[in-house]
Amino acid sequence: MPLTSAFPLIPRVHALRALLALPMLCAMFALAAFGPPARADGELLGVEQMRADADLLHRVLLEAHPDPERGASREATEARWSRLRDALDRPLRPDQFRNLLDPVVAGYLDGHTYLDFAFEAPEYKAYGAAGGRFFPYDVAALEGGLYVTASRGEAPLPAGTRILSIDGRSADAILADLAAASSGDGDAYRLATAARLFPLLLWQRHPHGNEFALRVRRPDGTIASLQAPGISQADMEGALFADKPMDAYELTPQVFVLALNQMQANDRMKQAIDAAMATLREKRYPVFVLDLRRDGGGASVVGSWILRHIAKQPFRYADRKEVRLSPWLAGNAPQYREWIDGLKAKHPVEGDRVIVRVDPVGGNESPADDWTYHGKVYLLTSPRTYSSGFMVAQAFQCFGMGTVVGEAPGSHRRLTGEPARVPLPNSGIDAYVATAQYAPPCGTGDFMAPDVAVHATAADLAAGRDAALEYVRLAAAR
Repeated sequence: MPLTSAFPLIPRVHALRALLALPMLCAMFALAAFGPPARADGELLGVEQMRADADLLHRVLLEAHPDPERGASREATEARWSRLRDALDRPLRPDQFRNLLDPVVAGYLDGHTYLDFAFEAPEYKAYGAAGGRFFPYDVAALEGGLYVTASRGEAPLPAGTRILSIDGRSADAILADLAAASSGDGDAYRLATAARLFPLLLWQRHPHGNEFALRVRRPDGTIASLQAPGISQADMEGALFADKPMDAYELTPQVFVLALNQMQANDRMKQAIDAAMATLREKRYPVFVLDLRRDGGGASVVGSWILRHIAKQPFRYADRKEVRLSPWLAGNAPQYREWIDGLKAKHPVEGDRVIVRVDPVGGNESPADDWTYHGKVYLLTSPRTYSSGFMVAQAFQCFGMGTVVGEAPGSHRRLTGEPARVPLPNSGIDAYVATAQYAPPCGTGDFMAPDVAVHATAADLAAGRDAALEYVRLAAAR
């Protein structure tokens, strides 16, 4: 069976991770059994309403998640739920409830089990409508600190500037708090997510005004204080969604790069990838770079459109997929039930899960017009390489297609997927719970290591230098 389910993706128009191509392996299951939230906009949630929502998510997570102790022990996660219940002792706004719930869900260390951010949430819309402002810098988490990568507002700072404090609060402590509330398979991915979504998460968890009092250390070592005006909601969203799905370019006359940032399985993406690969073939570049450092996932078939020209043998993204059978989801989500029934008709059931063997890609099933690239191939990874993006990287390494350069991908080798939507009826929060897990096609350990480790530094930011691509450029010139 192909890795990607035949179950259609359900658009999540207002969901943060869908818009940003964050954790998303295959199908999303909308649970139609729930109506609108049982509250009016601006109304506080009662203690029992919040506890009921928390209890529902807790139940579904225990019942549906394929490996709830992969990242943390049952004892540790149960203790978090108990502390949450105790903390829900007074009425709260939905956003306040979410801020308490986020770290509990993130404690499972699974990027496919999370709370979605709704851009249509009343609190968010009201803040934007009132002219509320957001943090005006793109940032990165590296070398134990928070560093500016780009300026968006009226107080520009050079790339490589370290932010020491925001409104009198330690920037490092703020970053740690945002990371602790961000779902992900490991600390590196959670830090990368917190940095990438910093303006939005800062607003969500640390209320602020329209200007930011900053203390910074510039690349030349000088310490400075400044007032930085915020940017509009529209400008903040534009910055978050700035990545192109794909970019192909010549780095040098010897090196051709294809940066795959979003794995969108549509005709436009297929045509763009085919055109890029045709350029690689026709111009006979001796070195090809597949850059997955900003690839948060999508449809695995997109990776196959590239790897089938690189692989010298059939390859697999996983050895098998195990799908957990959840009675609660089957009783409340007709689309989940239909999907599971289809799987059970074709694949064996072992205990509480369906076992799906993953078919190889390539070999006799390759199109007749396939061709194989015979030059040197590098694949670049970072903590943001996740989900199907990670599976492409893992298959690349497992089946000897070339050299992996950069930082370790953010995905656990025993990656989860197929997140099921669980709308919490009182708060209106959309939670997602992974229902499947993929056994790796090779390797041991929890995380994949690159063949050549290259870590970005603050000095690289200040110099405008891409350390991983510089490594490839120098290697190609030798």
